[in-house]
Amino acid sequence: MNFQKTIFYNFSIISFSLLLSGIVYAQSPGQIYSPASPTPNPMDPNGDGWISASGSIFTGGHELPEFEIPFLVVPQLSVEVDGDLQTGSSCAASEIVSDDLTGSAGGYYYISDPDGTPDNGDEVMIFRLRIARQANGAFGYSFLFDTDFAFGAADSNSIAGNPGFEIEVIYGSGNNNDVLVENVDGTTSGTNIGTYSTATNSQRSDALNNYSGCNTDPIFIDWFVPLSDIGITTTQNFRLSVATASSPSSALGGSASDILGVNGDLISSDDDQFAASIYASSDIDGDGIVDSVDLDDDNDGILDSVESGGTDPSADSDSDGVPDYLDPDYSGYTDTNNDGVNDNFDTDLDGIADHLDTDADGDGCNDVLEAGFTESSSIAGELEGTGYDASGLVTGGSDGYTGTNSEVTDPGVSSACSASDTDGDGIDDASDSAPNDPCDPVQPAGYTGYDATNPIWAAADCDGDGVINGD
Repeated sequence: MNFQKTIFYNFSIISFSLLLSGIVYAQSPGQIYSPASPTPNPMDPNGDGWISASGSIFTGGHELPEFEIPFLVVPQLSVEVDGDLQTGSSCAASEIVSDDLTGSAGGYYYISDPDGTPDNGDEVMIFRLRIARQANGAFGYSFLFDTDFAFGAADSNSIAGNPGFEIEVIYGSGNNNDVLVENVDGTTSGTNIGTYSTATNSQRSDALNNYSGCNTDPIFIDWFVPLSDIGITTTQNFRLSVATASSPSSALGGSASDILGVNGDLISSDDDQFAASIYASSDIDGDGIVDSVDLDDDNDGILDSVESGGTDPSADSDSDGVPDYLDPDYSGYTDTNNDGVNDNFDTDLDGIADHLDTDADGDGCNDVLEAGFTESSSIAGELEGTGYDASGLVTGGSDGYTGTNSEVTDPGVSSACSASDTDGDGIDDASDSAPNDPCDPVQPAGYTGYDATNPIWAAADCDGDGVINGD
Protein backbone atom coordinates (compact mmCIF):
# COMPACT_ATOMS: atom_id res chain seq x y z
CA MET A 1 0.00 0.00 0.00
CA ASN A 2 1.11 0.36 -1.04
CA PHE A 3 0.57 5.89 -0.97
CA GLN A 4 4.59 10.21 0.43
CA LYS A 5 5.60 13.82 -0.14
CA THR A 6 7.96 15.75 2.08
CA ILE A 7 9.18 19.31 2.55
CA PHE A 8 12.57 19.79 4.09
CA TYR A 9 13.68 22.51 6.43
CA ASN A 10 17.09 22.37 8.08
CA PHE A 11 17.79 23.59 11.54
CA SER A 12 19.88 22.57 14.52
CA ILE A 13 18.62 20.20 17.18
CA ILE A 14 19.92 20.48 20.72
CA SER A 15 19.47 18.15 23.66
CA PHE A 16 17.56 19.34 26.65
CA SER A 17 16.16 18.01 29.90
CA LEU A 18 12.53 17.27 30.59
CA LEU A 19 10.78 16.85 33.90
CA LEU A 20 7.98 14.31 33.40
CA SER A 21 6.12 12.56 36.21
CA GLY A 22 9.05 13.16 38.53
CA ILE A 23 11.59 11.61 36.13
CA VAL A 24 14.33 13.69 34.54
CA TYR A 25 15.81 12.44 31.28
CA ALA A 26 17.69 13.95 28.35
CA GLN A 27 15.65 14.46 25.21
CA SER A 28 17.88 13.28 22.35
CA PRO A 29 15.81 13.01 19.16
CA GLY A 30 16.58 9.69 17.51
CA GLN A 31 17.80 7.88 20.62
CA ILE A 32 16.05 4.73 21.88
CA TYR A 33 15.41 5.25 25.59
CA SER A 34 13.35 2.09 26.14
CA PRO A 35 14.90 -0.68 24.00
CA ALA A 36 13.62 -4.14 23.22
CA SER A 37 15.57 -7.19 24.28
CA PRO A 38 17.58 -8.68 22.72
CA THR A 39 19.37 -6.30 20.36
CA PRO A 40 19.83 -6.09 17.48
CA ASN A 41 16.23 -6.70 16.44
CA PRO A 42 14.00 -5.69 13.50
CA MET A 43 13.36 -2.24 15.01
CA ASP A 44 17.06 -1.54 15.67
CA PRO A 45 18.82 -3.61 13.00
CA ASN A 46 22.36 -2.58 13.91
CA GLY A 47 21.75 -2.62 17.66
CA ASP A 48 23.31 0.80 18.28
CA GLY A 49 20.44 2.19 20.36
CA TRP A 50 19.37 4.77 17.79
CA ILE A 51 16.58 4.91 15.20
CA SER A 52 18.69 7.27 13.10
CA ALA A 53 20.95 5.88 10.38
CA SER A 54 23.79 8.05 11.68
CA GLY A 55 23.67 6.65 15.20
CA SER A 56 23.22 10.13 16.64
CA ILE A 57 20.57 12.83 17.03
CA PHE A 58 18.60 13.96 14.00
CA THR A 59 20.31 16.89 12.31
CA GLY A 60 17.49 18.06 10.02
CA GLY A 61 13.96 19.24 10.51
CA HIS A 62 12.33 16.05 9.24
CA GLU A 63 13.05 12.58 10.62
CA LEU A 64 12.05 10.30 7.74
CA PRO A 65 15.17 10.75 5.57
CA GLU A 66 17.33 10.08 8.63
CA PHE A 67 15.59 6.90 9.81
CA GLU A 68 17.72 3.76 9.86
CA ILE A 69 14.70 1.85 8.54
CA PRO A 70 13.19 3.08 5.22
CA PHE A 71 9.67 3.49 6.57
CA LEU A 72 6.64 4.35 4.45
CA VAL A 73 4.28 7.08 5.62
CA VAL A 74 0.65 6.30 6.45
CA PRO A 75 -1.27 8.80 4.28
CA GLN A 76 -3.45 11.35 6.04
CA LEU A 77 -6.73 12.87 4.90
CA SER A 78 -5.76 16.22 6.41
CA VAL A 79 -3.37 17.83 8.87
CA GLU A 80 -3.22 16.20 12.29
CA VAL A 81 -5.22 18.46 14.61
CA ASP A 82 -4.14 18.73 18.23
CA GLY A 83 -6.82 18.46 20.90
CA ASP A 84 -9.47 16.71 18.75
CA LEU A 85 -9.70 13.62 20.97
CA GLN A 86 -12.87 11.60 21.52
CA THR A 87 -11.62 10.42 24.94
CA GLY A 88 -8.65 11.26 27.14
CA SER A 89 -6.67 14.42 27.80
CA SER A 90 -5.44 16.66 25.01
CA CYS A 91 -1.71 16.57 24.27
CA ALA A 92 -1.30 13.49 26.45
CA ALA A 93 -0.39 9.88 25.72
CA SER A 94 -3.31 9.17 23.37
CA GLU A 95 -2.72 12.26 21.21
CA ILE A 96 -1.14 11.52 17.81
CA VAL A 97 1.01 14.42 16.64
CA SER A 98 2.72 15.29 13.38
CA ASP A 99 4.59 18.28 12.03
CA ASP A 100 2.76 19.51 8.97
CA LEU A 101 5.29 22.26 8.28
CA THR A 102 8.20 19.89 7.83
CA GLY A 103 6.39 16.66 6.95
CA SER A 104 7.26 14.68 10.09
CA ALA A 105 4.41 12.20 9.96
CA GLY A 106 2.30 10.65 12.68
CA GLY A 107 2.38 7.04 11.47
CA TYR A 108 4.84 4.85 9.57
CA TYR A 109 5.11 1.19 8.55
CA TYR A 110 7.66 -1.09 6.91
CA ILE A 111 7.86 -4.74 5.84
CA SER A 112 11.26 -6.20 6.75
CA ASP A 113 12.49 -9.28 4.88
CA PRO A 114 15.74 -10.45 6.53
CA ASP A 115 16.87 -12.94 3.89
CA GLY A 116 15.55 -11.06 0.85
CA THR A 117 13.44 -14.02 -0.29
CA PRO A 118 9.83 -12.83 -0.39
CA ASP A 119 7.04 -14.63 1.42
CA ASN A 120 9.05 -17.48 2.92
CA GLY A 121 7.83 -16.79 6.45
CA ASP A 122 10.61 -14.67 7.98
CA GLU A 123 9.07 -11.28 7.16
CA VAL A 124 7.85 -8.91 9.87
CA MET A 125 5.89 -5.68 9.71
CA ILE A 126 7.21 -2.80 11.81
CA PHE A 127 5.02 0.07 12.99
CA ARG A 128 6.05 3.51 14.22
CA LEU A 129 3.66 5.96 15.88
CA ARG A 130 4.42 9.54 16.95
CA ILE A 131 2.52 10.60 20.09
CA ALA A 132 2.54 13.80 22.10
CA ARG A 133 4.39 12.60 25.17
CA GLN A 134 5.77 9.68 27.13
CA ALA A 135 3.04 7.11 27.77
CA ASN A 136 2.88 6.55 31.51
CA GLY A 137 -0.14 4.35 32.10
CA ALA A 138 -2.33 1.99 30.12
CA PHE A 139 -3.19 3.04 26.57
CA GLY A 140 -3.85 1.29 23.27
CA TYR A 141 -2.20 2.06 19.93
CA SER A 142 -3.61 0.39 16.81
CA PHE A 143 -2.84 -0.06 13.13
CA LEU A 144 -6.02 -1.30 11.43
CA PHE A 145 -5.99 -3.05 8.05
CA ASP A 146 -8.52 -3.09 5.24
CA THR A 147 -7.22 -5.97 3.11
CA ASP A 148 -10.21 -6.59 0.83
CA PHE A 149 -10.63 -2.97 -0.39
CA ALA A 150 -14.28 -2.99 0.66
CA PHE A 151 -15.36 -0.51 3.30
CA GLY A 152 -18.57 0.87 4.71
CA ALA A 153 -21.63 -0.17 2.72
CA ALA A 154 -19.36 -1.88 0.17
CA ASP A 155 -18.19 -4.38 2.82
CA SER A 156 -20.75 -7.07 3.61
CA ASN A 157 -19.08 -7.60 7.01
CA SER A 158 -19.29 -3.94 8.01
CA ILE A 159 -21.01 -3.35 11.35
CA ALA A 160 -21.48 -0.45 13.74
CA GLY A 161 -18.15 0.04 15.45
CA ASN A 162 -16.14 -1.63 12.67
CA PRO A 163 -16.92 -0.26 9.22
CA GLY A 164 -14.70 -2.70 7.34
CA PHE A 165 -11.39 -3.64 8.98
CA GLU A 166 -10.13 -7.22 8.83
CA ILE A 167 -7.02 -7.05 11.04
CA GLU A 168 -6.02 -4.90 14.02
CA VAL A 169 -2.47 -4.82 15.41
CA ILE A 170 -2.47 -3.37 18.93
CA TYR A 171 0.33 -2.18 21.18
CA GLY A 172 -0.89 -2.04 24.77
CA SER A 173 1.12 0.15 27.14
CA GLY A 174 1.31 -0.27 30.90
CA ASN A 175 2.11 -3.24 33.10
CA ASN A 176 1.51 -6.77 31.83
CA ASN A 177 0.26 -5.68 28.41
CA ASP A 178 1.25 -7.09 25.04
CA VAL A 179 1.45 -6.61 21.30
CA LEU A 180 -1.63 -8.28 19.82
CA VAL A 181 -2.73 -9.28 16.33
CA GLU A 182 -6.51 -9.64 16.15
CA ASN A 183 -8.90 -10.86 13.47
CA VAL A 184 -11.64 -8.24 13.64
CA ASP A 185 -13.48 -9.00 10.39
CA GLY A 186 -17.16 -8.35 11.08
CA THR A 187 -16.71 -7.76 14.80
CA THR A 188 -15.50 -5.26 17.39
CA SER A 189 -14.13 -7.96 19.70
CA GLY A 190 -11.45 -9.71 17.72
CA THR A 191 -10.16 -13.26 17.74
CA ASN A 192 -6.51 -13.44 18.72
CA ILE A 193 -4.04 -14.47 16.02
CA GLY A 194 -0.80 -13.72 17.86
CA THR A 195 0.39 -12.32 21.20
CA TYR A 196 3.90 -10.94 21.75
CA SER A 197 5.66 -9.39 24.72
CA THR A 198 6.22 -5.64 24.63
CA ALA A 199 9.65 -6.36 26.14
CA THR A 200 10.77 -8.17 22.99
CA ASN A 201 8.58 -6.63 20.29
CA SER A 202 8.50 -2.91 21.08
CA GLN A 203 10.74 0.06 21.79
CA ARG A 204 10.44 3.79 22.45
CA SER A 205 12.57 6.67 21.25
CA ASP A 206 12.67 10.45 21.32
CA ALA A 207 11.12 12.29 18.37
CA LEU A 208 11.83 15.78 17.07
CA ASN A 209 10.00 18.59 18.81
CA ASN A 210 10.33 20.98 15.89
CA TYR A 211 6.71 22.12 15.79
CA SER A 212 3.55 21.08 17.54
CA GLY A 213 0.45 22.68 18.93
CA CYS A 214 1.13 20.61 22.03
CA ASN A 215 3.74 22.03 24.39
CA THR A 216 5.20 18.57 25.01
CA ASP A 217 8.11 16.42 23.90
CA PRO A 218 6.85 13.79 21.44
CA ILE A 219 8.08 10.22 21.32
CA PHE A 220 8.00 7.32 18.89
CA ILE A 221 6.59 3.95 19.86
CA ASP A 222 7.70 1.09 17.59
CA TRP A 223 6.44 -2.48 17.55
CA PHE A 224 6.53 -5.42 15.16
CA VAL A 225 4.71 -8.68 14.40
CA PRO A 226 5.15 -11.50 11.88
CA LEU A 227 3.73 -10.53 8.48
CA SER A 228 2.09 -13.95 8.29
CA ASP A 229 -0.11 -13.02 11.26
CA ILE A 230 -1.57 -10.14 9.27
CA GLY A 231 -2.27 -12.52 6.39
CA ILE A 232 -0.81 -10.47 3.55
CA THR A 233 2.12 -10.95 1.19
CA THR A 234 5.06 -8.63 0.61
CA THR A 235 3.48 -7.35 -2.62
CA GLN A 236 -0.17 -7.22 -1.59
CA ASN A 237 -1.97 -3.87 -1.48
CA PHE A 238 -3.88 -2.86 1.63
CA ARG A 239 -5.29 0.22 3.32
CA LEU A 240 -4.36 1.45 6.80
CA SER A 241 -5.90 3.50 9.54
CA VAL A 242 -4.10 4.43 12.77
CA ALA A 243 -5.83 5.10 16.08
CA THR A 244 -5.27 5.33 19.82
CA ALA A 245 -7.45 4.33 22.76
CA SER A 246 -7.55 5.37 26.41
CA SER A 247 -7.19 1.75 27.49
CA PRO A 248 -4.72 -0.94 26.33
CA SER A 249 -7.20 -2.58 23.96
CA SER A 250 -8.97 -2.23 20.62
CA ALA A 251 -9.79 1.17 19.13
CA LEU A 252 -12.97 -0.30 17.60
CA GLY A 253 -16.47 -0.28 19.00
CA GLY A 254 -16.47 3.45 19.71
CA SER A 255 -13.31 3.25 21.82
CA ALA A 256 -10.99 5.38 19.69
CA SER A 257 -9.36 8.40 21.29
CA ASP A 258 -7.52 9.87 18.29
CA ILE A 259 -7.58 8.79 14.63
CA LEU A 260 -4.62 9.82 12.49
CA GLY A 261 -5.21 12.57 9.94
CA VAL A 262 -8.89 13.15 10.67
CA ASN A 263 -10.25 16.21 12.46
CA GLY A 264 -12.37 14.79 15.25
CA ASP A 265 -13.89 18.21 15.88
CA LEU A 266 -15.47 18.13 12.41
CA ILE A 267 -16.30 14.41 12.14
CA SER A 268 -17.54 13.12 15.47
CA SER A 269 -18.41 9.48 14.71
CA ASP A 270 -15.55 6.99 15.01
CA ASP A 271 -16.89 5.01 12.06
CA ASP A 272 -17.03 8.11 9.86
CA GLN A 273 -13.52 9.08 10.94
CA PHE A 274 -12.23 5.61 10.11
CA ALA A 275 -13.92 5.73 6.71
CA ALA A 276 -12.35 9.11 5.97
CA SER A 277 -8.89 7.86 6.94
CA ILE A 278 -9.22 4.72 4.82
CA TYR A 279 -10.25 6.62 1.72
CA ALA A 280 -7.19 8.83 2.22
CA SER A 281 -4.82 5.84 2.33
CA SER A 282 -6.07 3.90 -0.69
CA ASP A 283 -3.62 3.24 -3.55
CA ILE A 284 -5.56 0.79 -5.71
CA ASP A 285 -3.01 0.61 -8.53
CA GLY A 286 0.03 0.32 -6.26
CA ASP A 287 1.99 3.09 -7.98
CA GLY A 288 2.89 4.80 -4.72
CA ILE A 289 0.44 7.69 -5.22
CA VAL A 290 -2.65 7.57 -3.01
CA ASP A 291 -5.96 7.64 -4.83
CA SER A 292 -7.02 10.96 -3.33
CA VAL A 293 -4.31 12.75 -5.36
CA ASP A 294 -3.70 10.19 -8.15
CA LEU A 295 -5.06 11.47 -11.47
CA ASP A 296 -5.29 7.93 -12.92
CA ASP A 297 -6.20 5.58 -10.08
CA ASP A 298 -6.18 2.40 -12.19
CA ASN A 299 -3.29 3.34 -14.54
CA ASP A 300 -5.36 2.57 -17.64
CA GLY A 301 -4.25 5.70 -19.49
CA ILE A 302 -7.60 7.46 -19.00
CA LEU A 303 -7.80 10.30 -16.48
CA ASP A 304 -10.16 9.66 -13.56
CA SER A 305 -12.06 12.85 -14.35
CA VAL A 306 -12.55 11.69 -17.95
CA GLU A 307 -13.80 8.27 -16.83
CA SER A 308 -16.23 10.01 -14.48
CA GLY A 309 -17.87 12.35 -16.96
CA GLY A 310 -15.76 15.40 -16.27
CA THR A 311 -15.83 15.38 -12.47
CA ASP A 312 -13.16 14.25 -10.02
CA PRO A 313 -14.59 11.16 -8.27
CA SER A 314 -12.10 11.49 -5.40
CA ALA A 315 -13.10 15.07 -4.61
CA ASP A 316 -14.94 15.75 -1.37
CA SER A 317 -17.46 18.42 -2.30
CA ASP A 318 -19.00 18.74 1.15
CA SER A 319 -15.76 18.25 3.14
CA ASP A 320 -17.18 15.38 5.18
CA GLY A 321 -14.20 13.09 4.59
CA VAL A 322 -16.03 10.85 2.08
CA PRO A 323 -15.09 11.04 -1.63
CA ASP A 324 -17.95 12.05 -3.91
CA TYR A 325 -18.27 8.68 -5.67
CA LEU A 326 -19.09 7.07 -2.29
CA ASP A 327 -20.95 9.92 -0.65
CA PRO A 328 -24.75 9.57 -0.28
CA ASP A 329 -24.86 13.36 0.13
CA TYR A 330 -23.49 13.92 -3.37
CA SER A 331 -25.98 15.45 -5.80
CA GLY A 332 -27.78 12.80 -7.86
CA TYR A 333 -26.55 9.90 -5.72
CA THR A 334 -28.11 6.59 -6.77
CA ASP A 335 -27.28 3.12 -5.47
CA THR A 336 -29.77 0.61 -6.88
CA ASN A 337 -27.72 -2.44 -5.88
CA ASN A 338 -26.79 -1.21 -2.38
CA ASP A 339 -23.06 -1.73 -2.86
CA GLY A 340 -22.10 1.66 -1.43
CA VAL A 341 -20.88 3.06 -4.76
CA ASN A 342 -22.81 5.77 -6.60
CA ASP A 343 -24.17 4.06 -9.74
CA ASN A 344 -23.36 7.18 -11.76
CA PHE A 345 -19.67 6.40 -11.25
CA ASP A 346 -19.96 2.62 -11.85
CA THR A 347 -20.98 1.61 -15.40
CA ASP A 348 -21.23 -2.16 -14.84
CA LEU A 349 -22.52 -1.89 -11.24
CA ASP A 350 -19.90 -4.32 -9.97
CA GLY A 351 -19.09 -2.26 -6.89
CA ILE A 352 -15.88 -0.90 -8.43
CA ALA A 353 -16.12 2.68 -9.64
CA ASP A 354 -15.03 3.24 -13.25
CA HIS A 355 -11.90 5.18 -12.28
CA LEU A 356 -10.75 2.18 -10.22
CA ASP A 357 -11.96 -0.50 -12.66
CA THR A 358 -9.66 -1.58 -15.50
CA ASP A 359 -12.74 -2.95 -17.31
CA ALA A 360 -15.41 -0.35 -16.61
CA ASP A 361 -18.15 -1.94 -18.72
CA GLY A 362 -17.41 -5.52 -17.70
CA ASP A 363 -17.21 -6.86 -21.26
CA GLY A 364 -13.92 -8.67 -20.75
CA CYS A 365 -11.91 -6.16 -22.76
CA ASN A 366 -9.71 -3.83 -20.71
CA ASP A 367 -10.31 -0.09 -20.92
CA VAL A 368 -6.73 0.64 -21.98
CA LEU A 369 -7.31 -1.32 -25.20
CA GLU A 370 -10.82 -0.05 -25.81
CA ALA A 371 -9.50 3.51 -25.54
CA GLY A 372 -7.03 2.71 -28.32
CA PHE A 373 -3.89 2.58 -26.18
CA THR A 374 -1.10 0.04 -25.69
CA GLU A 375 -1.55 -2.37 -22.79
CA SER A 376 1.37 -3.25 -20.54
CA SER A 377 2.96 -6.60 -21.30
CA SER A 378 3.47 -7.26 -17.58
CA ILE A 379 0.47 -5.69 -15.78
CA ALA A 380 -2.95 -6.52 -17.19
CA GLY A 381 -5.19 -3.51 -17.69
CA GLU A 382 -2.38 -0.97 -17.28
CA LEU A 383 -1.02 1.42 -19.88
CA GLU A 384 2.39 0.41 -21.25
CA GLY A 385 5.14 2.52 -19.70
CA THR A 386 8.30 2.58 -17.65
CA GLY A 387 7.21 4.40 -14.49
CA TYR A 388 4.87 6.88 -12.82
CA ASP A 389 5.02 10.59 -12.13
CA ALA A 390 4.06 12.48 -8.98
CA SER A 391 0.45 12.74 -10.20
CA GLY A 392 0.13 8.98 -10.64
CA LEU A 393 0.25 9.04 -14.44
CA VAL A 394 2.05 6.28 -16.34
CA THR A 395 5.18 7.63 -18.02
CA GLY A 396 7.56 6.36 -20.69
CA GLY A 397 4.90 4.93 -23.00
CA SER A 398 3.97 5.74 -26.57
CA ASP A 399 0.34 6.71 -25.99
CA GLY A 400 -2.38 7.33 -23.42
CA TYR A 401 -4.16 10.30 -21.83
CA THR A 402 -5.81 11.55 -25.00
CA GLY A 403 -9.38 10.93 -23.86
CA THR A 404 -11.78 8.01 -24.11
CA ASN A 405 -14.55 6.69 -26.36
CA SER A 406 -17.92 4.96 -26.17
CA GLU A 407 -16.39 1.48 -26.44
CA VAL A 408 -14.92 1.87 -22.93
CA THR A 409 -18.40 2.05 -21.39
CA ASP A 410 -20.41 -0.01 -23.92
CA PRO A 411 -20.50 -3.69 -22.87
CA GLY A 412 -21.83 -4.63 -26.29
CA VAL A 413 -18.69 -3.49 -28.10
CA SER A 414 -15.29 -5.07 -27.53
CA SER A 415 -13.73 -4.97 -30.98
CA ALA A 416 -10.40 -3.82 -29.54
CA CYS A 417 -9.95 -7.27 -28.06
CA SER A 418 -11.13 -9.30 -31.04
CA ALA A 419 -8.14 -10.79 -32.83
CA SER A 420 -9.37 -9.97 -36.32
CA ASP A 421 -6.94 -10.01 -39.28
CA THR A 422 -9.06 -9.41 -42.38
CA ASP A 423 -6.25 -9.50 -44.94
CA GLY A 424 -4.25 -12.32 -43.36
CA ASP A 425 -0.97 -10.39 -43.16
CA GLY A 426 -0.42 -11.32 -39.50
CA ILE A 427 -1.27 -7.86 -38.19
CA ASP A 428 -4.42 -7.42 -36.11
CA ASP A 429 -6.93 -5.08 -37.75
CA ALA A 430 -6.81 -2.76 -34.74
CA SER A 431 -3.12 -2.12 -35.43
CA ASP A 432 -3.08 -2.55 -39.22
CA SER A 433 -2.77 0.68 -41.24
CA ALA A 434 -4.43 -1.12 -44.20
CA PRO A 435 -6.55 -3.98 -42.81
CA ASN A 436 -7.83 -4.99 -46.28
CA ASP A 437 -4.47 -4.92 -48.09
CA PRO A 438 -2.14 -7.83 -47.23
CA CYS A 439 0.77 -6.07 -48.96
CA ASP A 440 0.54 -2.91 -46.82
CA PRO A 441 2.57 -2.44 -44.74
CA VAL A 442 5.44 -3.89 -46.75
CA GLN A 443 7.15 -6.77 -44.97
CA PRO A 444 10.85 -7.70 -45.33
CA ALA A 445 11.98 -10.63 -47.47
CA GLY A 446 11.48 -13.93 -45.69
CA TYR A 447 8.52 -12.72 -43.60
CA THR A 448 6.47 -15.71 -42.41
CA GLY A 449 3.82 -14.09 -40.19
CA TYR A 450 1.06 -14.31 -42.81
CA ASP A 451 -1.99 -16.59 -42.79
CA ALA A 452 -1.62 -18.84 -45.84
CA THR A 453 -5.26 -19.94 -45.54
CA ASN A 454 -6.60 -16.40 -45.85
CA PRO A 455 -8.09 -15.93 -49.37
CA ILE A 456 -7.29 -12.19 -49.49
CA TRP A 457 -3.65 -12.84 -48.74
CA ALA A 458 -3.50 -15.83 -51.09
CA ALA A 459 -4.89 -13.81 -54.04
CA ALA A 460 -2.41 -10.94 -53.67
CA ASP A 461 1.08 -10.63 -55.16
CA CYS A 462 3.01 -8.86 -52.43
CA ASP A 463 6.48 -9.34 -53.94
CA GLY A 464 5.35 -8.20 -57.41
CA ASP A 465 6.83 -11.20 -59.22
CA GLY A 466 3.67 -11.96 -61.19
CA VAL A 467 2.85 -14.98 -59.03
CA ILE A 468 0.14 -14.67 -56.41
CA ASN A 469 1.04 -15.37 -52.79
CA GLY A 470 -1.01 -18.55 -52.70
CA ASP A 471 0.85 -20.28 -55.56
